[in-house]
Amino acid sequence: MPAEPDGVRPGPSLDGTVPQDEIAEMIDHSWERVVAKLSRGTRDLLRTLQPRWESR
Repeated sequence: MPAEPDGVRPGPSLDGTVPQDEIAEMIDHSWERVVAKLSRGTRDLLRTLQPRWESR
């Protein structure tokens, strides 16, 4: 994961200085890392539940 921007600390607290799009990118990056570790069958199941993930 890229270096954390100023205003981001470990855990769920943010101080309001991180733009929403950067927060969304961090969440997407985390999601992609979790999904990459899942079995193929589980990833396929996720695709049926969340079609937007297909484009990644």
